[in-house]
Amino acid sequence: MKRAHLAATLALFAVVSGCQTTRARRTIVETIGGAPRVRSFASSTAYEAFLRAEIAVNRGSFEEAARQIELATFADDTDGWLCARRAELLLLAGDRTEALSSAEACARRFGEQAACWVVLGEALVAAGRASEATAAFTRALAVAPDDPEVRESVAIGQGASRSSAAVARENAPETRPGDRTRAQRALLDAGRDRRPTLAALRRERARQARERGAHREVDALLAPLYMSQRATREDRVAIIEARVADGRARDAAPMVASLAMSAQTAAVSQIELARLWLLVDQPERAVEASERAATEGRTDALAKRLHGTALVRSGRATEGLAMLAAIDPSEGEFVEAQIEAAHALAQRARGDLAEGVFTRAIARLGAEPSRAIDRDRLRIARATALSRSGANTESASVAGAVETAWGRQQRGMLAAASGAGSPDVLRDLRERSGDRREDSRADAWLVLVCQRGGAASGSGRACGDAEIDRALVDAERGAAEDPVTLRARASRTRDAAEAVALRRRARILDPLGRE
Repeated sequence: MKRAHLAATLALFAVVSGCQTTRARRTIVETIGGAPRVRSFASSTAYEAFLRAEIAVNRGSFEEAARQIELATFADDTDGWLCARRAELLLLAGDRTEALSSAEACARRFGEQAACWVVLGEALVAAGRASEATAAFTRALAVAPDDPEVRESVAIGQGASRSSAAVARENAPETRPGDRTRAQRALLDAGRDRRPTLAALRRERARQARERGAHREVDALLAPLYMSQRATREDRVAIIEARVADGRARDAAPMVASLAMSAQTAAVSQIELARLWLLVDQPERAVEASERAATEGRTDALAKRLHGTALVRSGRATEGLAMLAAIDPSEGEFVEAQIEAAHALAQRARGDLAEGVFTRAIARLGAEPSRAIDRDRLRIARATALSRSGANTESASVAGAVETAWGRQQRGMLAAASGAGSPDVLRDLRERSGDRREDSRADAWLVLVCQRGGAASGSGRACGDAEIDRALVDAERGAAEDPVTLRARASRTRDAAEAVALRRRARILDPLGRE
């Protein structure tokens, strides 16, 4: 149960500052069984660790919160609520096994506290043990049948809608004015109030930021909704994708674990969960999710692609490749599946297998003109893999066979990344593919190639200042946070400090990128 919020944390800071010069025991006013009481901590260590944990929660750092609350429970092992909070934070951090173990121990030792049974129910839901979870929630209601927070937490844990959970809180015998206000707000949200709200404005601004590749801005706009428990499934997925694109997959993983807890209530499908686990580089969990999807009857091309990719990335290449080979070339997932598998093999130093995947996939597509873009996608992916392995000559040969404007544009970016700066490269970078983001990235590469001074033709410079300035503006519009755009901006700014900051940011996002 979420009893600690930012306001409470700030109030606790006030208590800390007032107690620094005394030996008084640290205290907090909390609600237990519907009634407020003052609870003292066994030691200053427990109190300060509890504060640090709640601050970490409000920052979205669930792993740090779990570490701090563990210190608090070690310093004060007589408090059942601290025990329950530790299990809850372990769940948020994605450690389902340890969370369940902690929740079970908590319920055994502090069976008189509803919080322990609620978090045990949540941990059992996350483990897929629905019937046992129902028993734990029932026990929580038996311990504190009139507590509004217990009622709401149990309703949410059992898969009730937001409006039903709000009604459960509002109708509890021990409900307080604050509970009624929170319940009424939830009911308004559930009713999809059509008036413009701050949440709606945040989502619209986040959508615009996502379109131009401003991943940190997406995170900053939507994270407050997540922390206030008003984020939709789509909001959470958008935050996860933004953090991964920003190079912070580790910060995104706890949010995937949080979504996994709600998967039992159909808030998110197992297929979507498998995709997200792959995004945060946890293929073993992606295998588990895709296998659960298969037991639910998902055998379409997307399910095969995610399951096969997860198997390859988790080290089970033979099984994974066999599953990916079963996807028909006419299905929309075919090309993406082959690219993901080949890249996973290349990352595991299996370049021979990756080369075979690309060769067979291109052959299976045939020579129909309608599949030209798909063949080019495979060629560019293959050339990229060769370039990363240092085989630049072979990479250029593979990319030379492209058939479409998109392929030529990608070929230009690949050549620019390898350090080339010939007029042919500039010609490729000036191609327009119709994909706004890719066109913007090509513009950023054009700026870098021109700035290197290697793009000269017989009649002088192949790109003038006007073209460079226009290209930089277009790059910032469509791919503002892309590492290439950041490097392009750094190459044009006259502010040395800004240039250093931009290059540092680009290195964080793309450590292997070329300046």
